[in-house]
Amino acid sequence: MEGGDEVLRARLFLISYVPLLWIIALQHWPTGVNDWTGYLPTSGVLALSVIGLGDAFNLTLAPARLGVLPVRIENVTDEGANAAAYLVTYLLPFVSVSLDEWNAWAAHAVFFIVLFIIFVRSNFGLINPTMYLLGWKVIQADILAGEWGGHTRRVTLLAKEIPPPGNVRVRKMAGGFRLEE
Repeated sequence: MEGGDEVLRARLFLISYVPLLWIIALQHWPTGVNDWTGYLPTSGVLALSVIGLGDAFNLTLAPARLGVLPVRIENVTDEGANAAAYLVTYLLPFVSVSLDEWNAWAAHAVFFIVLFIIFVRSNFGLINPTMYLLGWKVIQADILAGEWGGHTRRVTLLAKEIPPPGNVRVRKMAGGFRLEE
């Protein structure tokens, strides 16, 4: 895995948790007028979700300014079939969690740090609820491009639909590619 791919996976991690961050913020938004101490952590969670959603749009829209590269796709990996199982592990642990004390926030921070490391180092990032909501799939594929001297390279690819093996056009983006329609 190349450094650029790890950066893309780190970005996809935050993007994938945007809906969960909304849920956490809504569940723990202070209801009392005098409950000002609750606004800081929930506002921080909401701010992270806005950053993640903005980055999702950046990944899908910004590459349009870059040039098109013809490549040959081989060996596509799509983890979309595991999306339902992922959502259960993604949402259920947090739906009724109380974050009233600092130690609950700290425990969640440790959990997210461990999850982040696993996400970046595995194919876990191919299941991304936010990108699915925006109409995109995150896949991996072996691609062959002339600029690599005839060698294939495993890359992360954003696509509206899973492409069959063959010749396609992609736009380069930070750490990966976006499939052209």
